[in-house]
Amino acid sequence: QGLVTASAAEQGLAIERLDAEGQGAVQVSLQPAPFEQLLRWLQALEGQGVRIEEAGMERRDEGRVAARLGLRVGP
Repeated sequence: QGLVTASAAEQGLAIERLDAEGQGAVQVSLQPAPFEQLLRWLQALEGQGVRIEEAGMERRDEGRVAARLGLRVGP
């Protein structure tokens, strides 16, 4: 959970909601952000061992998306 919030802040992304689901699983909702910025964050997370188990994105203003993600930290 700390890894997810810290890395989002490093990438300039704002977390709207974060729900821990146990065993390293978290559900994250992000405020609308540039799509490319979101992709960079997801790549950084994968590089730190975070698995993206589900992703939903909604297009907002030009080039921006709101995202809902299911992530798993660790094995």
